[in-house]
Amino acid sequence: LKPLSDVTQEDVLDALPPSFEGGRRTTESLCLKARDMAFAQIGQLMGNDDTADSKEGRRVVADYLKVCLEEYVARGCEA
Repeated sequence: LKPLSDVTQEDVLDALPPSFEGGRRTTESLCLKARDMAFAQIGQLMGNDDTADSKEGRRVVADYLKVCLEEYVARGCEA
């Protein structure tokens, strides 16, 4: 969340669904945001550097999350 004084018109349009005039929040934009947040979180947990340990750690976490998402879909997207 941003302080209200930092919110721009662009932020508002990005948050509104297309049914509102100028709204740009779509399934694709939400998916990209979720993807980017997951990548950032993995990097924070395992490190963003190019060392073999960090790369391997990121791969292990990504593989684990991939399995979790496949199971989630198999359950009809119910946690």
